[in-house]
Amino acid sequence: MDDMRLISRASGRELVGTRNEHQAGPAAGSGSGGTAQPAVPRDVVTVVLADDSDVYRRGMRRAIESDARLALVAEVADGAAALAAIRELQPDVALLDLQMPALDGVEVCCRVQADPPPHRPRFVLVSAFLTDDVAARARACGMDHQRDKTTPRREICDLLASARSDRPRPANRGPQPA
Repeated sequence: MDDMRLISRASGRELVGTRNEHQAGPAAGSGSGGTAQPAVPRDVVTVVLADDSDVYRRGMRRAIESDARLALVAEVADGAAALAAIRELQPDVALLDLQMPALDGVEVCCRVQADPPPHRPRFVLVSAFLTDDVAARARACGMDHQRDKTTPRREICDLLASARSDRPRPANRGPQPA
């Protein structure tokens, strides 16, 4: 997880270094460990952003950071880092690119959905290459929403803001029969 850009939930400032360098301040002595994650207001949706395109990721970061309903908690450039960030930070929603190095966005979703409850975020898949086959594979893994990368950033932010993971959701659906 050394390649993950962590964002402080309290200040919105980037935390530089590895997750081990960001032990929870006063709580670090209590043995809780992990990344320092100050409380986020309940009505703010936490987001992990994962895309290997610097241009798309930078644009979405700006859009998310300018939306008061959203808090960017991690920004990563590959699927393995996305999986680690989601498992560690437990965001409300993950915005995943389909085609990334290491793991694609659908595989990240499948692996998180296979994790034990209680926390399973909502998932939004973005891609320049959405096909019926990709859509079916994504739905089978429990992907909540899919959008083309040409979708306006404001619309993506609206979707992220509405995708609270604390709303009831079906258990891991697994592959569905055709």
